[in-house]
Amino acid sequence: MHQVRERTGPTAGALALLLALPLAACAGGPTNADAAAPPGPSRPVVPAALLPTFEALEQAIEAGDEDSARQLLARIRTRSRDPDVLEAAATYERILVGRALADRLDLRLECRELAEAPGTYVARFVATQTGPDDVVLRTAPARLRLWMTTVDVDGDEQRAVRTFAVERLSEIPVPAHGSFELDVGAAELPVGRFLAVRGSWQLELFAGSIHVGSTDAVGYPAMDVPVARCEAVRLGPFLPQEPVEPAELVRYVATPGFDLPPALERTVRIPGDRREEALDGLTAVAADMNLPDLTRLVPCLRWLSGAAGPGGDPEAWRRWLTARGSRRAAADRADLALPGSP
Repeated sequence: MHQVRERTGPTAGALALLLALPLAACAGGPTNADAAAPPGPSRPVVPAALLPTFEALEQAIEAGDEDSARQLLARIRTRSRDPDVLEAAATYERILVGRALADRLDLRLECRELAEAPGTYVARFVATQTGPDDVVLRTAPARLRLWMTTVDVDGDEQRAVRTFAVERLSEIPVPAHGSFELDVGAAELPVGRFLAVRGSWQLELFAGSIHVGSTDAVGYPAMDVPVARCEAVRLGPFLPQEPVEPAELVRYVATPGFDLPPALERTVRIPGDRREEALDGLTAVAADMNLPDLTRLVPCLRWLSGAAGPGGDPEAWRRWLTARGSRRAAADRADLALPGSP
């Protein structure tokens, strides 16, 4: 079973409300709609001179650049003691505190097959932390998605998705230096006549609040808190169950006129955490592959990548592999760049 760590966008949606704070200073005066609106609590208005700094603060938070965000907050507080400005700055700072608290948490799904019911898998939510304080994460009920993918000996693939609400995950208490665990879903992966069936579980936590200790009633904003996915693959009983090295698949399909069923049998047995390695090896082979062989390779590429976008067009898959290789090479260069280098 393979875990995939996945992060969503930092705070783009949740910061939209905060963006209204500095923009309020741009309004020339009350509109007819404002005059007709019922009275409500006043909203802090930021002076125009500080708008560029608040916009830079917004961008730093969205980019996850927390050091720059804190420097900008310090600059704002140095330049103004206006209560509205300080209130707006405090709102942004609460986002940073909430993010720092959430970053202490390791949230993931783990999949296991039930010994008493072969072919049935349970997804368990696990939250751990090494921090010194008890933490409680409160959100709306979480949403669990299960993607099921099957492939047969001819390369025909079927996909389905199921969605569940997890009411019991509206409050997640994680003790200091401890963990919280909860089974959140179970499903059978019926392999039937297929070569393999893959189940991938993803848990989505909605925006909420994170609280420190038992006396923190208000808490801090908790937005886009990531949960690592889990995956299980069930092979057809007529297949060898041992894993296959990615290089073995690459070697086999490099021979012109290879047969699809043996290629697929190798593909579905490659461990999930080595599929990227297989795609790396196939990129060079596919670059010069003849069209009939590339067409046969498409079902293998679909399984390894999980992508459906290129469809059944072999040339689209060749371009997809080339673009993927370029992105990975650029990322490798960026990782090797020295700090401060151009």
